[in-house]
Amino acid sequence: MKLQLTSELLDFLTGQGYRHCFSRTTLSGSDNDMVTITLTPAFSRPKTRHLPKAYDTHFCLNQEPRQMATGLTGILVLVDIKEEVLVAYFKCLISPNAGNTPVMRSKRHLMYIQK
Repeated sequence: MKLQLTSELLDFLTGQGYRHCFSRTTLSGSDNDMVTITLTPAFSRPKTRHLPKAYDTHFCLNQEPRQMATGLTGILVLVDIKEEVLVAYFKCLISPNAGNTPVMRSKRHLMYIQK
């Protein structure tokens, strides 16, 4: 499943133990005017010389993706996450006070991870 990158999603992923991500850049639109960056989270640092064929590069989650989460003009940044991680993320958004420990605060969300 793919979600648009937000600071809240990034904080959730780092709270779950993800530290790095693979990156794939694609062009779309009638004149290739839309740039889409798809990030796939990873727990450990990938080997630069042995990236999977579908990916261009990799990043540390707290560096470039943190800047991307603030918004880039003309660029759509998506995160491709597994279904079980997506379900956990939505549970944090829906019921943040279910006896969990707070991870971060923002204007829109108060997110938690389980103890």
